[in-house]
Amino acid sequence: MGRREKYRVFRPRRRAFLGRSRALLSPGTWAFGFLGIAFGAVVNANWASGSPRGDGRGERLAVLAAPPVAAPAAAAPDVPTVAVTALPVNLAAGTPAPAPLANPEKPSSPPLTDDTAPHTGAVARVVDGDTFYLDGVETRFRLWGVDAPERHAPGAAEAAEALTNLVAGRTLACEEMNRDRYARIVARCTLDDGRDIARILIDIGAAIETPRYSGGYYGG
Repeated sequence: MGRREKYRVFRPRRRAFLGRSRALLSPGTWAFGFLGIAFGAVVNANWASGSPRGDGRGERLAVLAAPPVAAPAAAAPDVPTVAVTALPVNLAAGTPAPAPLANPEKPSSPPLTDDTAPHTGAVARVVDGDTFYLDGVETRFRLWGVDAPERHAPGAAEAAEALTNLVAGRTLACEEMNRDRYARIVARCTLDDGRDIARILIDIGAAIETPRYSGGYYGG
């Protein structure tokens, strides 16, 4: 290899590129480019306008751009109309005046119930000098405000006999005062002639008053 060949610079042949500039400017190349541009414009127009040939993105954009629609208001429930009666107004004080009573001379009282109504009837059985049963009532009655000897105590038989003779064949009216710890009805009872049974028993010596409960009603 000679010295000239060692430092020779490579130079391509011009004939390899002959006619390349003309090929880039040929009518077919320009026609193909314009067709591509037109096709892209059509696809872009279909996508933006929401055409049925598109993929549906136009519809989504139209929905997002539309103003929000207010939800229909719920129907209010039917509320019955209540008539309001105007109260008389005290112009001096500026407050409603109290409504007058229907009958101010005789205020209304609560009606009697089974608990407050008096128990009436004949004595079914005498237990001791101050305890007995009334016909039709299962609960025992205890005379209010007095104390008689208990059974098996001195004088118990005499007290029970006195109460039996006092109420035999008579109709009693017993006003319930309260209930004791034995669930007995503690009552103030009178005979059909209006006499108080407890007072009669105290007067004949068959029972004594208990001021702790009677408060001295029978004179202590």
